[in-house]
Amino acid sequence: MDQFIAIDEEGYFVLSEGLRLSDEAVGHTLLKNLTMRDNTSMATTWPDGNSVTVEAFDKPLVAKQIFKNGKSWSLLFPYHFERNFSPESLVLDDWDRFHGLTEDKIPFVFSRAAQAEFFNLLDDYTDDTITVDGRELTVPPFYMHNDDVGRDGFWQDLYSGEAPPPWDLAGPHPALDPILPQIKIVKSRIVNFGCGKGHDAAFLAKKGHIVTGMDWSQTAIEEGKKLYGDIQSLTLQQGDVFKSDLKADVVLEHTFFCAIDPAQRKDLILKWRQTLDVGGYLLGIFFVFPRRNGPPYGSSEWELRALLEKHFRLLYWKRWEKSPERRHGTELVVFAQKLSQ
Repeated sequence: MDQFIAIDEEGYFVLSEGLRLSDEAVGHTLLKNLTMRDNTSMATTWPDGNSVTVEAFDKPLVAKQIFKNGKSWSLLFPYHFERNFSPESLVLDDWDRFHGLTEDKIPFVFSRAAQAEFFNLLDDYTDDTITVDGRELTVPPFYMHNDDVGRDGFWQDLYSGEAPPPWDLAGPHPALDPILPQIKIVKSRIVNFGCGKGHDAAFLAKKGHIVTGMDWSQTAIEEGKKLYGDIQSLTLQQGDVFKSDLKADVVLEHTFFCAIDPAQRKDLILKWRQTLDVGGYLLGIFFVFPRRNGPPYGSSEWELRALLEKHFRLLYWKRWEKSPERRHGTELVVFAQKLSQ
């Protein structure tokens, strides 16, 4: 049976009972043994050699203090774990927080205290540069821009290839079946933006909901109609999500948030709000892994909370531990209600 262990937003391990791991030696060993898997999920190894999947709320390493010795830089993390890093690895997120990689390529983020200390150790800084030992370094944004994502035909090309896109599960996400009884939504109008071939949309329509799926790719929509065209309560249509005038009681999000340029994420959340009637709900299955380029782009629970909490009341927030194998340790299920303001 797979084992999981969480890391909270301050960088401490959380046991299954909800308590922080207090054993300094064990915590130090777990941080020392952190590795990134091929699917960009994180793992570590207990002192007894057993592997465990890591579910970090933010980055797996959260720097508490920063030190400079000559031209060498190091960070102190919880459990007295220390690692060197290079200022060249630093990037900046939309909340002006510094992220980077340790010398062994493990992602970290500065705490507020470490970030304040960092500025004191610099020669100088501007909004997007830092000066270190007389060298001015540009600090790029966390997410890397991909021109292809906005190119006409990009999504069409992906669905027209011989192999299906890597995010296509050839069926509905397996989390939907056990989640629906827990959230107890009544018969609803549901919109699924970025629906692809409509696997999730079709599943919800078969459950008695009235579902509209929209995707940029005409090929995906045509294939979806071949698969699910006999479901009367399902509509699949090609279109630009950001120009949609659809209305719904529930918006389903699954692999669209991670596909668009991250600069559009705030616009997408506003589109969800615009689509939902008063008291409507968002049901989302999000990727949470530290990937800067895409698609699929990564995210974190920290980022998702920061983006959603101003617009939605968060009702259900759970890392999904029974994901398809290639997504193991990388998914978060969110159910939230639109706020009235």
